[in-house]
Amino acid sequence: YGKRRQDVIGATSEKHRVLDMTTDRISKFKEEVPNAVVIHLSVPEPIIDNTLARISDRQWTQKKIDERMTILRHELQEIERAYSEGLIDHNVVAIEGDKEATFAKIMNIISEY
Repeated sequence: YGKRRQDVIGATSEKHRVLDMTTDRISKFKEEVPNAVVIHLSVPEPIIDNTLARISDRQWTQKKIDERMTILRHELQEIERAYSEGLIDHNVVAIEGDKEATFAKIMNIISEY
């Protein structure tokens, strides 16, 4: 999200660093830091239905919901591409309503490295 290259590369000089990035940036990032481990955090399947249920509680207009769903479908295609290209090393499915358990899953992966 607008991170400068030098900030991202500098951030990876430490042993572990968490960076939030969009899927279109993963391939460039892996070129720059080939030993980086990419963990994808997702919502439970079915992703579209679960996302739609969550955003429908936000009292958005139908137009805004439709726009978000279009973006989501594009993001899912990008994630699939990243998986097929071997750019994502792990997937963590968020445990709805339990941030600590989701975080523990991520920490278990990090502890492997």
